[in-house]
Amino acid sequence: MEGAAPVWEFDDTPNGWRAYAPAVVALMEQAVEQGKTEAEYKFGSWTYTVYFQDPANITQMNMATGTLRTVRRTPPLAAPEPAPAAADASDAAVAEAGPELPPWLSAADDAALRDLLLSEAAATERPPSGDAEDAKVMSEAELNAVLQKHVPGVEGMMDRTGQVPVATYIVGTYNKGLPIYNGSPVQQHTIRALRTVFELGAADKPGSPAALQQIAQAFQSCQAEQGRTIDAQYGRLTGRDASFRDQFLSLVDGHKTMVLQEVVCELNPQAADATDAHPSAQVPHITSAYLVATGTALGFRGVAAARADQNAPPLAPHKGAEIAAAIRAKFSVADVVEALIADVNQQAEDAERVIDRDALAAWASTDATGDPATPVPVGSSCAS
Repeated sequence: MEGAAPVWEFDDTPNGWRAYAPAVVALMEQAVEQGKTEAEYKFGSWTYTVYFQDPANITQMNMATGTLRTVRRTPPLAAPEPAPAAADASDAAVAEAGPELPPWLSAADDAALRDLLLSEAAATERPPSGDAEDAKVMSEAELNAVLQKHVPGVEGMMDRTGQVPVATYIVGTYNKGLPIYNGSPVQQHTIRALRTVFELGAADKPGSPAALQQIAQAFQSCQAEQGRTIDAQYGRLTGRDASFRDQFLSLVDGHKTMVLQEVVCELNPQAADATDAHPSAQVPHITSAYLVATGTALGFRGVAAARADQNAPPLAPHKGAEIAAAIRAKFSVADVVEALIADVNQQAEDAERVIDRDALAAWASTDATGDPATPVPVGSSCAS
């Protein structure tokens, strides 16, 4: 840079403004020159992130404590150049829609459906309630028998340390819940959910083997991931006896989860390599933070559980809008429709569908007011 070197300072009230070390200044200047909106640095055992997306409101956050401080730069950073205006309204609609749409989906329908599916109106999560004793309580021997029946190789599956069989932790969670949820109403929901999954597995209900396999795999990760997976599989299984609307929204939940994971990994490329020494930098805990920041507004499952994750990193105030925008940009209505078609059109007799064909037929035989309409037969080509 030309002229005097810029000065970066943070508000250390009541001690006044304090200048950053030259090495930190160099790091932040490099980030600015590269067009980034934030920079991370370490001081001793603490990790800090400086956010300069808004040059008039630069802040620093202690990533362990969540403490925010005001930051200033002399001379001030220039305001970002405004984005070029779209050529016309149709160009703006195409930009908002993202990738090219299939011919059967108009830009207007795509936008309307995305807004609906990414809203509280599409949420399937309900407030935790009820007693964990709702489901039948099984013995440890019975639990292990169900796992061995439906989870191939479960005897050799170990926890993330490689020292304890996942079955041991699953049995413990079945009886007492997850330590991460102690003192939270989410705990009773988690116990009841896992007991319900095992009860369905013992009865060989459709979908239960896949659910138990997903849960066993989750117990090779951290507790935040275990809790989310238990809730997701419980929601998927209990939705089988629900209406087509609820089953469809359960399918949408799965798509939302995939999109959220893509966003977490893209915005945090270093998270895949994070170790237990810095749990807040790991994917499961960042996912919790993102769910807390955007989950309610976008209709995600798992928000209540995410709030109980003490390792979820604090987020800067502006991050929620950035995360929500990234999720909206990646969410594809066309992919949801294709997933629906693929699910319904499975031909195998033992296919594990999310959508019950009879429920779909019942929904298709009514109009928007709920009155009977011309019946639509549901056969092997009903969704083709």
